[in-house]
Amino acid sequence: LVTMSDAELREIRGREIAMIYQEPMASLNPAMKVGAQLAEVPMIHEGIGRREAMARARQIVADVKLPDPDRILQSFPHQLSGGQQQRIVIAMALMAKPSLLILDEPSLGLSPIIVRTMFGLVRTLNEQGMTILLVEQNIHQALQVAHHAWVLQTGHIVLQGSGAELLEDPTVRKAYIGSLA
Repeated sequence: LVTMSDAELREIRGREIAMIYQEPMASLNPAMKVGAQLAEVPMIHEGIGRREAMARARQIVADVKLPDPDRILQSFPHQLSGGQQQRIVIAMALMAKPSLLILDEPSLGLSPIIVRTMFGLVRTLNEQGMTILLVEQNIHQALQVAHHAWVLQTGHIVLQGSGAELLEDPTVRKAYIGSLA
């Protein structure tokens, strides 16, 4: 990737690799309605028409469990809650059906119910063949969805293994319990 030109990178960004950042408003255009932003992805990457792109946008909004997709599509980002904005960013990343989805602290600031829904979606995407790279401080949540995990401390790998193995590791358990105090 580091040797690719800007044009080559544009070909794979969003299409082959998509990223969800921890702050959804950094990824959303405040001057565009949500539907237009979602529809833009397949229109640019696949060359499909607006009508088909809007139909896909409506479906993806329903897939990320947002109620009243038609209202959501007609809304501006600031008219949505933080949890709704985050799910729109997830939907936008999924519109081009990337091979790799990178999530950077996607649960930050979300309610526990929204986090469970979001991680359920992540698990489903992975089961359907999408590769997921999750960067998450909530070690317990991350390990519940991880096939393989690396636990870092001050930038160094201190533990690695399957999510299930690490959930049973006394060091991880102690760190998790300590983080709840």
